[in-house]
Amino acid sequence: MPPDFEKNIFRTLAYYEIFDHPLTMRELFVLFPVNSMTEKEFRGNVRELVDSGAIVNSGEYIRRSDAPALEQIRAERAEIADKRIKIALFMSQIIRRFPFVRGIFLSGDLSKGVATPPSDIDYVIVTAPGRLWICRTLLILFKKTFLLNKKKFFCLNYFIAEDSMYLDDQTYFTATEIAHLRPVINYEAYLAYLDANAWIKSFFPNFTP
Repeated sequence: MPPDFEKNIFRTLAYYEIFDHPLTMRELFVLFPVNSMTEKEFRGNVRELVDSGAIVNSGEYIRRSDAPALEQIRAERAEIADKRIKIALFMSQIIRRFPFVRGIFLSGDLSKGVATPPSDIDYVIVTAPGRLWICRTLLILFKKTFLLNKKKFFCLNYFIAEDSMYLDDQTYFTATEIAHLRPVINYEAYLAYLDANAWIKSFFPNFTP
């Protein structure tokens, strides 16, 4: 087992356990901060930690041995997300019809495959070059006028223009949000966004779309 492997596993699991979110083996590999082995080798090293009792493999999820059992919480949140995704897809079809909308991604809880009763549906909107503010204004007016300013299923989380996708805020949190984005409209725009922010690979070298 490589040096610091166990420490990096613990750090990754601990971060997501703050949000009551145990990880699958695949998620753990993608979010691992080191790229020094194949996924097969990674899985073998994780199994060694499971056999030693340092971490627990419960069903499809992995957690630290001293962390509370979170599998049921994630399963319940996944059930809520299954219902929310249908709403998100419907609302995305409305959003895409507004002028200057070029792409739509889901972010926040739903992009991670989970949701809680109070959580919003967060959208990242890609706009035509030079049309970000007018696109944003039109969508916000629609929300205030027709949705009575309710954001639960219509939270316009972030706007980016096609010609200005690079983000200066290069933090672990931002990298995590980008890595979990779910493209709904315009997969090519999603790939362009990832390409413009390839710096997330410095946090998650195993990440692939």
